[in-house]
Amino acid sequence: MRILDLGCGDLKDANQMSGEVVAIDKKITCQPAKHVSAIKGDYFDMQLEGDFDLIYSNYSLCFNKQETIEQKLPLILSHLKPGGVFQVQDFHSGDKVVKKRTNLYATWFFDLVKKEVGPFTLKDEKIFERGHNHEHWEFTLKAIKAK
Repeated sequence: MRILDLGCGDLKDANQMSGEVVAIDKKITCQPAKHVSAIKGDYFDMQLEGDFDLIYSNYSLCFNKQETIEQKLPLILSHLKPGGVFQVQDFHSGDKVVKKRTNLYATWFFDLVKKEVGPFTLKDEKIFERGHNHEHWEFTLKAIKAK
């Protein structure tokens, strides 16, 4: 399995995934596991090679402007294999944090995912974030590219 982690940060998720992981972030704060290729930089500016079984973003896409996402995410998603999964975890539009970031829980983003990948499922959840000692709403979007 080949995985692309967009905005990997501390590599917590990337290091726990199994398979070959390409993890990209402007600030990588930890050491990568042996199966992880950690690349410092903006994932929207990277020249990706090959295709991926999973393209994963955990609280990363929302730090980009809507115009940038609309323009550049389709190129990244073109590297998703047929049958591959695009998974996003991010802030729900009902959460106050969204006011400071790009709201992905919106029609424009859902339409982009449908066009570039296909139908998706959404799960909304209120979570308690221990590191910041507060609750917030998040969503998980999971789309599987048609074979």
